[in-house]
Amino acid sequence: MTPMHANAAIDHLGGFHNVHDRLVRDPEKCLYPKCHICMDNCTMGYIDLAAQPQRYGSRGDACDDCHGCTYCELLCPTGAIHPAVPYEEAAPVGQEHGSALFETVLSRAEEEGKFRRLIPAAEVGTKTPYYSRHPRHPRRKQLSFEDD
Repeated sequence: MTPMHANAAIDHLGGFHNVHDRLVRDPEKCLYPKCHICMDNCTMGYIDLAAQPQRYGSRGDACDDCHGCTYCELLCPTGAIHPAVPYEEAAPVGQEHGSALFETVLSRAEEEGKFRRLIPAAEVGTKTPYYSRHPRHPRRKQLSFEDD
């Protein structure tokens, strides 16, 4: 696993599924060739803006890869990459968002003594947001792993 895979995995653990349906790229907002952060950091190698025609995502014109990675969207400095269905519509606060698997994993780990809840599950609930999005772009800055 490379550092960029680790970053994508961390982000993926926040969502557990692809709530946004697919990511799309707005060429009007994109700064390519001046910026190629998404292309350099795509964990799956799906982005090739130097190709003719340009390729973005698993479909070439959008990314609907079900592993739920949104790393390119998080790194995009202009918001050119965004979900086709806005996050606020796809996963509204106060609704169940498929956390049954997550609860099962946590409960099993708790029974085995590998996990300890700091807040009882009944107080948190499955409709409580456990992270929020930074409203400005880039939402996340990539980590630097250069040798010192």
